[in-house]
Amino acid sequence: MRSSMCAELVRLVTLASAINLCCAAPVNAGKALTARPTQAVFPVEQGGKHGAIDVTGKVIVPIEFDEPVVAKEGLVRVRKGQRTAYLSLAGERVIGPQAITHALPSEGRIVAYGPDDQGRNRYGYWDLNGGWAITPRFEHAGDFLNGLAVVGNNDEWGRTKYGYCDPAGELVIAAVYDKAQPFGTQLALVETAGRRMLIDREGRDRSPAGFDWFGAEREGFVQVRLGKLFGVVDATGKTVAAPRFTALDDYKDGRARFWESGAFGFINTKGEIVIPATLAHADAFSEGLAAVRIGEKVGFMDGSGRVVVEAKLDQVRAFSDGVAMARLGKLWGFIDREGRWRIEPRFSWARPFQNGLAWVGLPGAPRGQYIDVAGRTVWREGP
Repeated sequence: MRSSMCAELVRLVTLASAINLCCAAPVNAGKALTARPTQAVFPVEQGGKHGAIDVTGKVIVPIEFDEPVVAKEGLVRVRKGQRTAYLSLAGERVIGPQAITHALPSEGRIVAYGPDDQGRNRYGYWDLNGGWAITPRFEHAGDFLNGLAVVGNNDEWGRTKYGYCDPAGELVIAAVYDKAQPFGTQLALVETAGRRMLIDREGRDRSPAGFDWFGAEREGFVQVRLGKLFGVVDATGKTVAAPRFTALDDYKDGRARFWESGAFGFINTKGEIVIPATLAHADAFSEGLAAVRIGEKVGFMDGSGRVVVEAKLDQVRAFSDGVAMARLGKLWGFIDREGRWRIEPRFSWARPFQNGLAWVGLPGAPRGQYIDVAGRTVWREGP
């Protein structure tokens, strides 16, 4: 059981990124990535060592590394001891073992630490082949998101001030802010002298006026609060839904869940109430459907609130890869969008399908296994 729990933790940390602040020189094996492959990579563990398989169960990264294998943007990060290397999705070495960075790629750049032109160790960015795309020049460097990265440098008093750079390393928004969050599709949330602001890509203040609070921009929308009630504006500050809700979530799948008068409902991206606040419990939408509880059982509804999967299940998870985890009694299986069992309940625990495989455990089995959408085992964890 302990091995199974450890293996599950491996899978839960596969999106984590860390930076090892050492100063070795980059090692570039010269394997250029001319395109970003779309092949999915699945981490596996055997005997305390880590590797990866493809969707068929074929080992594509040898099971010999000390930490969980993570793939992103066509690179596979692996680690032995204090050194990290990056492989292609075919298992070929792209960046050899080094101690400069342990970070994951973000939009074609990898945060790395090394000497600047004056010999001071600072942050810059590698390209996907381990060469300096942006030479070290920052005291702080974050991941790229929507074309820009939060970077920081110290002022004359040693205080780090934050701004934004583009993939060429140009500081397109000056480092003058005390706090800065990554850019959404259009705006970023920053703070200076205790004042919150939303700025655009030219650094202009686009904060919505007339509200007591506003959040970060996500997919073109910004939550706002007036008094104790929440609403939504768009990136231009135009009101989409006036503050009237006791609680409000961000949009997912074109719907935002709200809480009003002791029940859940949903609004669309025009701010219209498409599902009235009559639901005792409902989850966020995913792949066009949302879990809804009716009485003691759970089913799924569509974007209009129509129940399309009868509420006869004990527990469910959101749809992914066209199926949803569902529990009946003590066992988990997977249903399709009509509520039919794609994989009959037989697992004591399970995780959702992602890129064609799901990680599951059979009753009494000490270790987990990957299954495909037909329920066939493609990989079983060994001792």
